[in-house]
Amino acid sequence: MKQANELTKYVLTYLKLNGYKAWRQNNLATRGRQNNVTLGVPDVLAINKTNGQFFGAEIKIDKDRLSKDQIEFHAECNEHRPLVFVIKEEKDIELAVKIHKSNK
Repeated sequence: MKQANELTKYVLTYLKLNGYKAWRQNNLATRGRQNNVTLGVPDVLAINKTNGQFFGAEIKIDKDRLSKDQIEFHAECNEHRPLVFVIKEEKDIELAVKIHKSNK
């Protein structure tokens, strides 16, 4: 089983190799900037370079679960066509990219 950091690196690499501009999103509060944090934002954000569609990947390992804020953020995104996926292992990102690319 991969650790979260290893899986995140794999996800970033896989997205970049498949036509996405991808980055790791720092979701931690910073002193003096607590009010600027949007709760529930996925760990990895990406834009499909071909069609400009947003892509979010929430990394969860072992018994990690989505928080209430993550569930709400993901639901709101998915209502408006940007898709957010929960990634627990390498094959999940591979399937998520296939789904995302077919979602026109």
